[in-house]
Amino acid sequence: MRVPTLLYLLASRGVIAVGVAIANWVVARIGWLKRVSKKFAVEDLTQQLFQHQVEVEAIRRSEARFQQLAAAIPGMIYTYTQHPDGSHGFDYVSSASRNILELEPEQIIADVDAALAQIHPDDRPTHDATVAHSAKTLEPFTCIFRNLTPSGQLKWLEANSRPLRQDDGSISWYGILLDVSDRKAVEVSLAEKTAFLDEAQRTAKIGSWSWKLETDERWWSPQMYQLLGIDPEQYPIPPDVDIANQSLHPEDQERVNQITRAAIEQGNSYEIEFRLLRPNNSIGYAFSRGLVERNDEGQVTRFWGVSQDITDRKVAETALRHSQAALAEAQRIAHLGNWEFHLLSRQLVWSEELFRMFGLDPSQPEPFYADCLQHYIHPDDRAVLKRCIKQSLATQKGYTVNYRALLPDGSIRYHEGRGDVEFDVQGRVIRLFGTALDITDHKLIELALQAKTTELDRFFSAVLDLLCIADVKGYFLRLNPQWEKTLGYRLEDLEGHKLLEYIHPEDLNSTLDALALLAQQQEVANFVNRFRCKDGSYRWIEWRSFPVGNLIYAAARDITDRRQTEFALLQSEKKFRGAFDTITTGMALIALTGGFQEVNTALCQMLGYSEEELLKLRLEDIVHPLEQAIDLPLFKRMMAGEIPGYQVEKRFLHQDGHLLWGLLNIALIPDGAGRSLYLIAQITDISDRKRAEQELEQAKESAEAANQAKSQFLANMSHELRTPLNSILGFSQLMQGSQDLPGDYQDYLSLIHKSGESLLKLINEILDLSKIEAGKLTLDNQVIDLFEQLRLVRNTLSARVSRKNLQFLLEIQPDVPQYIAVDAQKLEQVLLNLLSNAIKFTDVGRVTLRVRLGETRNQSALDGALLSHSSCLIFEVEDTGVGIAPSDLNLIFDAFAQTTIGQRSQEGTGLGLTISRRLVQLMGGDITVQSVVGQGSLFQFFLPVETVSEIQIQPAPYYRPIIGLASDPDLYRILVVDDQPENRLLLIRMFEQLGLPVQEAATGEDAIACWRQWRPHIIWMDIRLPGLDGYETTRRIRYEEQEWKMVGDTTFYSTIIIALTAQALPGDRGLALAAGCNDYISKPFQKEGLFHKMEEHLGMCFIYGQDISEELDSSLRSNYLLQAEDLAVMPQDWIIALYQASLLCKDDEVQRLLQQIPPEHTFLINGLNQLVHNFDFQQIMNLAHK
Repeated sequence: MRVPTLLYLLASRGVIAVGVAIANWVVARIGWLKRVSKKFAVEDLTQQLFQHQVEVEAIRRSEARFQQLAAAIPGMIYTYTQHPDGSHGFDYVSSASRNILELEPEQIIADVDAALAQIHPDDRPTHDATVAHSAKTLEPFTCIFRNLTPSGQLKWLEANSRPLRQDDGSISWYGILLDVSDRKAVEVSLAEKTAFLDEAQRTAKIGSWSWKLETDERWWSPQMYQLLGIDPEQYPIPPDVDIANQSLHPEDQERVNQITRAAIEQGNSYEIEFRLLRPNNSIGYAFSRGLVERNDEGQVTRFWGVSQDITDRKVAETALRHSQAALAEAQRIAHLGNWEFHLLSRQLVWSEELFRMFGLDPSQPEPFYADCLQHYIHPDDRAVLKRCIKQSLATQKGYTVNYRALLPDGSIRYHEGRGDVEFDVQGRVIRLFGTALDITDHKLIELALQAKTTELDRFFSAVLDLLCIADVKGYFLRLNPQWEKTLGYRLEDLEGHKLLEYIHPEDLNSTLDALALLAQQQEVANFVNRFRCKDGSYRWIEWRSFPVGNLIYAAARDITDRRQTEFALLQSEKKFRGAFDTITTGMALIALTGGFQEVNTALCQMLGYSEEELLKLRLEDIVHPLEQAIDLPLFKRMMAGEIPGYQVEKRFLHQDGHLLWGLLNIALIPDGAGRSLYLIAQITDISDRKRAEQELEQAKESAEAANQAKSQFLANMSHELRTPLNSILGFSQLMQGSQDLPGDYQDYLSLIHKSGESLLKLINEILDLSKIEAGKLTLDNQVIDLFEQLRLVRNTLSARVSRKNLQFLLEIQPDVPQYIAVDAQKLEQVLLNLLSNAIKFTDVGRVTLRVRLGETRNQSALDGALLSHSSCLIFEVEDTGVGIAPSDLNLIFDAFAQTTIGQRSQEGTGLGLTISRRLVQLMGGDITVQSVVGQGSLFQFFLPVETVSEIQIQPAPYYRPIIGLASDPDLYRILVVDDQPENRLLLIRMFEQLGLPVQEAATGEDAIACWRQWRPHIIWMDIRLPGLDGYETTRRIRYEEQEWKMVGDTTFYSTIIIALTAQALPGDRGLALAAGCNDYISKPFQKEGLFHKMEEHLGMCFIYGQDISEELDSSLRSNYLLQAEDLAVMPQDWIIALYQASLLCKDDEVQRLLQQIPPEHTFLINGLNQLVHNFDFQQIMNLAHK
């Protein structure tokens, strides 16, 4: 492909050269015409006219020849002129324009833009810039560009011309325009093939190179640079030999140079492998092949060739050598040699280890096959080895044979030989191969075993037990002398006879079954039968037999005395046999050796065995291997008589392989003399209980982890929300005590304070959302004045209503009771949520809160004599606002969901309606909504309540305002510790109003320093502090107080420390007291509450404005205080079911379980009913788990 391409390029260059030559001729001709015109001006007119006619004729002939030449050239010859006035155009265009531009020469001369407009828009700027540069410098014009012809063809054109400045300042270009589209296509193809070749070289890690010796011209491919690690930017021209040699390993440089010099001098090609030294000092490997190119005289003019990176191959070869070495080492260690025998060449090949196994030198040649059999195989084994090889050739199968090897030093080694054969496609044997393993050590062990057998024979004769060797058909083969003493027969009378001849007729079948098992190679243990003695009596014999092939090895013991004792007990055992067989718990009688003697049906069903199968097993066979020894200490104590029996939980193996938990009760049964006879065991399946316990434990761990994470989140949220509220409520309290504020400002402060308190209640309810989700939030029913409560709600929202110029209507039907028992906080939160939404989405009109009496839908279970009867109240919140789209009605009660209008308002979290609905449902009611877009919405909910009479309402509790300090203020020093400046300022202002000395600290470290120096009488300690928190600060102060007390400091007194925190979570009080605090108060706090604590702990006396009212405990608490022991009257399965139902907060399932409690346990029924009513499933779980 490259030769035609090169010829085409050369042809194109030739055409260009011809075209340029013609253009030069035209230029010369034009110059000649100019000279002729000047000559006409000075010579005689007649002579000029004659000469002119001659020259014109010559020019006409020359023009004709020029046209013929121009038509023969494939390019378009042209003359293009730019005039000083900016005009330009073609003066001459050859006929080739028809093929190249698809335009007539006259069209181009008449309209220059007809040709220039065909230039591709992307190439026009370059073309014009090149023309401008040529006009400015009078340098030749050369440009290659794309051209769009009228027929739509895209051609590549190349223009070459020479500029000439005319006398009038015009610039004319004389040149040729060629169609180079074919050349461009060839160049693209050549570039693609070059890229393919480069990619192939890169993939194969092959670099190519060339070196012209005459001109010292060198060329490297990019892969060659990469192979030698030389930067092509540093050496764009390949470096000389000295620099290239630096990439070679120093030890290989001289060898490579010698080979290349010899190739140059002798004109020979060469191949060489050498090492490379990488820039990172790693070693690489390369293979290079060089070829020579000669001139006509036979002289070497150029070297060229390829070099390839063979590092990967070299690494693989090294790894192969290491593997071969490792194999040889493994064969040496294992004394395993291998060999091959090629039948055609009669060549025998041995591994080095095989040489050593025969005591030969591996450096010597292998012996011939015949010599090997003759000299190195024991004479008694040669025939066997030959026969194995012959049989292998006949059967085309491998063989294994043991033989003895004769070593040159006269010693004998035992080998195990394995061999196989290889055939060609015609089925002819072409090769034998195999291995030899030195088994001398194994043979020596066999000899030692023979000696041991002799020793065992002596033991066989001396042992006191009955030992027997028989065949699987039941013939005595060998007996020890103890049989003579036991049965009275001579050994000669027994050996060679069938043992069945001496078996009691009643035991024949069982003995035959035992022999059948032994014939199947199954061990028989604890088998008992009766043998006839020579005097006609029978002896009880207990067997333990082991089959080995056709032989049976057995050990037996005369248990006649024991069986007689057992028979005596058999009668007494019949008394409980019925219970043993019919009891639903698994029962078994177990021999002292561990074998089952009796099992009941329940145990067989529990373990999946038949009775016959169990009686063949031992207790340890059905116990999990890891738990067989857990009761070993108890078993030893029982066998020693220290305890009569014991109980333990274990895992047992079912017949199908699965595990089950069982409760094992086992005891020792003695005879009348106190000797142990056997064991009685009771196994109860407790798998379900264990599974339930495990599930409960996992559920408990998961619940505890979730509760811990939730508690941490609530602690942080409580602190962040209560901290600013503490300042709002605290400073409003301080300002309310001021007498300088006008009355309306006092009202404003009162409204701020009440609104802050309402906000605090709302925050508390939002933080209880997690309790609602878990079903743990309980009702705190109180007797309230409903009318006053509704007016309070209206007053709380009055400012918002006034700002929007809305009407707020409160409509209470006459039959609505004024005094009811209900959870006031939850009712208030629901009303505030619904009314706030109504005000937010109503811009014109009114908001109406309507209360009326409805039908009783549910009965409350409130206790107490104050309650008279039940009622159902219906609350309605109606507005004239924007309304809710029907598509949003199903979403508004979902958590964090907002309507389209609600999202545009950019207010709220989407939790209000969710909490409201959950609270209403918790109080026994439900909430619904009706809405029309553009007209408004109506939210309605009903609540079952208990009505009470007016006389039973007591005034709300309050603290009597403190107007002064009766004690001497100088007797007390107060330290306020809080990281929030506003919190410290609030406390300081409260105490300074009474004239008390106060200091402050922002960190735990500052608090300790101030305490050491100032010794305050009381510290108000915030818990969440940077660095040392309040708990750690308190602990350190208490520690130093103990040190002062121990050294007998007479001025010592313990500082009162009261924890002050915004977390306010259950358990915080206990943590504070455990750290050493004397008391605990949560934020936001009442001013009087702080002073009350100081009165309690320091004995401070205050001046009050009026009597303090007793606080009404509005929560109706349960009188039933249950303990875990109260649940003991119910079964364990019932308690587990109660725990699981409480864990999942399934009140219907709990109620179903409560119906199973016997009616006489009224206390338990009422107590659990009260816990279910309060959704206190955690307390139920605590009772059931203990």
